[in-house]
Amino acid sequence: MRRWPFIAAFLVACTLLVLFFHQEASGNGRSRLLTVWGLVEDHTYRGDRWHTLTFDKSYVAGHFYSDKAPLASYVLIPFYWLWRTVEGGAQTPRDLETAHHLGELVASAIPFSIFALLIYFRLRRTSALSPSEAVWWSLLAAFGTSIFNYGNSYFSHVLAGTLFLASYLLAVERERHFAWAGLLGGCAVLTEYPLIILVGGILLLIALDPNQRKQRLLAYCAGALPAAALFFFHNRMITGHVWQLPYAMVVDSWKPMKTNFGMRLPNAWAVWHLSFSPYRGAFFYGPLLALLFPLLFFRFDGPNRRRWVIIGLCVIYYLFDCSYFRWDGGWCTGPRHLAPALMLCIYEGTAALARARSPRLTRAFLALAACGVAINLAFASTNALPSTADFDPLFNTALPHLWSHQMNPHNLATEWAGLNPHPYSLILWATMFVYFALQLGWLAERRAP
Repeated sequence: MRRWPFIAAFLVACTLLVLFFHQEASGNGRSRLLTVWGLVEDHTYRGDRWHTLTFDKSYVAGHFYSDKAPLASYVLIPFYWLWRTVEGGAQTPRDLETAHHLGELVASAIPFSIFALLIYFRLRRTSALSPSEAVWWSLLAAFGTSIFNYGNSYFSHVLAGTLFLASYLLAVERERHFAWAGLLGGCAVLTEYPLIILVGGILLLIALDPNQRKQRLLAYCAGALPAAALFFFHNRMITGHVWQLPYAMVVDSWKPMKTNFGMRLPNAWAVWHLSFSPYRGAFFYGPLLALLFPLLFFRFDGPNRRRWVIIGLCVIYYLFDCSYFRWDGGWCTGPRHLAPALMLCIYEGTAALARARSPRLTRAFLALAACGVAINLAFASTNALPSTADFDPLFNTALPHLWSHQMNPHNLATEWAGLNPHPYSLILWATMFVYFALQLGWLAERRAP
């Protein structure tokens, strides 16, 4: 119970930091909102009234629907319903914008904050760092990659990754509450279908452990049944068939999805761009990954079989993304589809770094993480949704916009305090980051057992 004030302060601080610069609605987010608007406004899954707001949709029997995995929409419905109950009247553009902001908060920012908190507790369990050091490391790790810019936009990847990590924590690290772990794992898949790969890794690790593996597997699968039932129900309500996904009935602008759900053989062009390229490179937008990923090999903090399963999961997930016809992720910062696998790499990689206890590696981590924060903050403060046609968005979009003072108007300094978008907001954000880190470190030291 002594930890609760710290946990609450940590979550609030991270939520404010990640939402200080938030993004306008994308086609991906509006597609998820079709389900929200339809169920709350018209009590139906149909999004006919709003389908012109996005090209990312399904067309079934003369009606338009969201084509996305549904959980990121479902978690938003109670909050939007409450807003509309209080607001009343016919839906207005203000209601549309409010739904988007609620989606950023509920499905992106809060899961991002929980992700950062999970990193903190993972670091504390290594017993190699003080509480204040763990605060700094967890904040730098969370904000030092493109995950930052999926925590301030209404995408579902951070929610899926956080649900997966919570399932991984219970079933693999703590080895208890397997039914709850199964529920979280099932919800992760219901948020982003490719998470079945990472959840399969959890099942493999349970199966490799000879200690009560049959009972644990049964409990995990039983816990996943509610998510499976909701999956079949959602398919039935949209496509008319429990096994037919809305992805199989997308509009013609997404026609390749109708063949093997857009999957092909791994693309060599995608391999380069998803790794090192300034276009979507994971190591470009998260330089600290160049340090953390090798440490998974050499300083992994856990059993050997877990290390190899995690490395294999990251590689398989990477090749899976390279095989998708839209591997670039659309208008976004960094490798959007890789986000859940990167979250796993960051989670275990920072623990491996703490285990190494090397001052040289620590200095390298701090420098690389600070560089990653600066890169992703440049996008957050200007335009975190650069065009897919821009193959060098940092130097063609983010930095030129900063230089010419073309700041993102969707920031708390403008919306709450009425200040004009200006580069001073970067200094304000950096000051908030340092202040919160110092205060959280002080609070963590006081609350440490």
